[in-house]
Amino acid sequence: MEAALRALVAIGAGRGGAVRTVAVLGEMRELGESSSAEHEAVGRLAVRLGVRQLVVVGDAARAVHQGALREGAQGEDAVLVADNDEAVRWLGEHARADDVVLVKASRGARLDVVAEALLRPAGTGDAR
Repeated sequence: MEAALRALVAIGAGRGGAVRTVAVLGEMRELGESSSAEHEAVGRLAVRLGVRQLVVVGDAARAVHQGALREGAQGEDAVLVADNDEAVRWLGEHARADDVVLVKASRGARLDVVAEALLRPAGTGDAR
């Protein structure tokens, strides 16, 4: 997750820093007792690295959102959505054509549905 966030920020910076970086993050499974702390650390890291928009998907990933807020994310810079459908709707309403978007979670979180919606041409589904 850390490597993916660093890559997102590097890609955004490589485009002159004028693009918005968006991280759509879900649950990281199989972390055991450290799950909550690890999720929170990811949220904190996203803010420290300068990810411009954080979309946290699902209650199981709530600690990512909490970590971002504790690290200083403000208002709509970090949003928590209930599920993949809500993430697709949020992105459909807020994502811009020039955004650099990372979609990352454990496979079981099924964020591939969100990624596929982002790749659909405008007018053919819920997201652009």
